[in-house]
Amino acid sequence: MLLPFLVTLARAEPHDPVIASLAPGPSELEEAQTELEERLRIAEATSRAVARLQGAASAKLGVGCSDPDQAELLNRLRIFADAWHDAVQRTRVQADRLATTANAPTVALIVDDERREIIGDRLARSDLQVEAWLELVAWFRRVSPRACDPTPLLAVPGFPPPSLLAAGEERSPAVVLVPTGFLCQVGKAPQPGGGRLFLVDGPACWSVGAECSCEPGEIYPAAVLGP
Repeated sequence: MLLPFLVTLARAEPHDPVIASLAPGPSELEEAQTELEERLRIAEATSRAVARLQGAASAKLGVGCSDPDQAELLNRLRIFADAWHDAVQRTRVQADRLATTANAPTVALIVDDERREIIGDRLARSDLQVEAWLELVAWFRRVSPRACDPTPLLAVPGFPPPSLLAAGEERSPAVVLVPTGFLCQVGKAPQPGGGRLFLVDGPACWSVGAECSCEPGEIYPAAVLGP
């Protein structure tokens, strides 16, 4: 006679989440990998914005908050760093989920060497994000233990990539801050700013209204979009 819990499992549909968590299969592995890749895309793009802000702020470390430009840089850096922290956390959680799924008895036997190498690469990239975040925390503690007084979030350009890219290198998505108005991207519905960060992949512009009466152009990491 089946116990009540086992009866539930016996009657569950193949896509039941209880079955999926106890006995993941190829579809759960694919979903876990795809989700990790998307979270890595966001985390890595945010880390690029943070790195460029950190580099710009490091060039004027002796100035401190008395300089308006440095105060703006440090405050913008903290906003992007907070978003990066959240992205890294989400990436680490998903990396653990992918590793657990790939090593499950119902999946491990069907993961070939090529797939395992791809998964290993994604997990290593996740670890790098965690390491980089910890390095930023150490940098803040060493050179910038406190935030400057709040500064207005005025529109400022981001940091363009080098004019010459290395062989095989591609221009990457940019993470930008949109305090007000709307972010308008080619082929996408307008998105209200509200002080949020967005991943921009392709031409975009800022509009005061949802009609998007602006001309899309190239957007660079760590920009604040506005009038």
